[in-house]
Amino acid sequence: ADPILKLYQFDISKNTEASFEICSLTDKHLNPDIEYHLPEGSITEKNNTGDDPQYREKLVLSFYDKIKQAISSFDSASNVDTSLGHSECFATIAENLRGLNRKKAETNLLIVFSDLQENSEIFNCYPKANQELLQRRPNKVMEIFNNTHLLPDSLKGIKIFFVYEPHNREEDQRFNAIAEIFRVLLESRGAEVRIQANDNNFN
Repeated sequence: ADPILKLYQFDISKNTEASFEICSLTDKHLNPDIEYHLPEGSITEKNNTGDDPQYREKLVLSFYDKIKQAISSFDSASNVDTSLGHSECFATIAENLRGLNRKKAETNLLIVFSDLQENSEIFNCYPKANQELLQRRPNKVMEIFNNTHLLPDSLKGIKIFFVYEPHNREEDQRFNAIAEIFRVLLESRGAEVRIQANDNNFN
């Protein structure tokens, strides 16, 4: 959780409004999520009826604790050795990007922990023919995703991190092929995209 908590920069401005949301990438379009919101300082101060000088700091710490607990329980629920028959990566990522667009926050970050291996009605990464398509004709695959019209037209002001550590060369090639599709699709709409192997730092 620590690299994510640093992104809020409450050490620089403790009165900043902040939101956190976490959800699964599964074989379904609709997935339950956990969301927390901390209003800006001028709003929370109205509830400081006891004139506690540490009131805002306590709210920030409580916000941090909720995020840590959400990530911890999410990790426990996700660490099961059962594979799903399908994966709706693109639709879920697009839905979260639409949600970020609606919030119109000053800073918008989406962090995706996934190998991005789509297996849906849109596209299936697993057949050998489709792997070859990804490698040799990426524009064709891009066109397939584009034609869903699921992505917002503009993603300006949104920064997206794709985090995945391949176990071997084959996984590395498969991930990079589809990650490049995502990168071009998102950057062409104004997003800033980072692809990295670890979650130690997001900048």
